[in-house]
Amino acid sequence: MGGGLPVTLYRPAIVVGTIAREPVDTITSASAPARLTPAHHSYLSTMAQGLSESWRLPLDAIVDYLAGRPGNAGMLDPRQLATTLGE
Repeated sequence: MGGGLPVTLYRPAIVVGTIAREPVDTITSASAPARLTPAHHSYLSTMAQGLSESWRLPLDAIVDYLAGRPGNAGMLDPRQLATTLGE
């Protein structure tokens, strides 16, 4: 990825480190999005798994955190999110 990303809405690509001698990149945008939308359930599940494994957070703390993020705040029902993530 390092330097190979096309110039699009997402730029610049930033090398933030390496894992097993492979570059780890992130992409960002210089401008704020026109509108935020709630994260897809598959992304929320992945994030929840990482928060649980890395930080040992309980489900209720994960739900509170994810439900309060920009784009999700006020758009996701925390009870439904807890049910989805708890499955």
